[in-house]
Amino acid sequence: MEILFSSVHTIEYELGKVNARTIPDSFDTYIVSLMAHINSNKSVRYFESISEKTRILTNIRSILDYKKCSENQLAFDDIANMLLDTEIQVQKNISKLGKNVKRGSLIQALIKEEDLETFKFLIAKVEQAGFVDDNDLSFKTGFSRDEKNIWKTCVFELWGEKEKISV
Repeated sequence: MEILFSSVHTIEYELGKVNARTIPDSFDTYIVSLMAHINSNKSVRYFESISEKTRILTNIRSILDYKKCSENQLAFDDIANMLLDTEIQVQKNISKLGKNVKRGSLIQALIKEEDLETFKFLIAKVEQAGFVDDNDLSFKTGFSRDEKNIWKTCVFELWGEKEKISV
């Protein structure tokens, strides 16, 4: 598997914004382990999109079509903003119950499978928590490499030749 593009966003529904994070190439190992965990999961639900013109599928197709990261970033950002809008609405609905949406980071990745005709698009929300950095004992926020802190995932499987991709 080859990770073509990836992004990480922190979702701050309290402030009404998303923050795109700069990620190093070494982050690919986390994405590979995340995909292995997802692929080994036995509790899976399959869905088929009613329309191929949904906002999410339009964004995924644009990521497949563009070869420049700057153009892809717009689609990654739009998907993150869709999650932000949803979390703001959910927070409005559950605030009267004295509950809060759990803070998390959004991971997205376009992955090319070894057969060279199959692509996967990963969307995962992972728990964000505070921790103490061992190096300088500073207080930081981030997400764990532990799989139990993965809340929701979705993997879109895409097939096609060259630029002809169907979902």
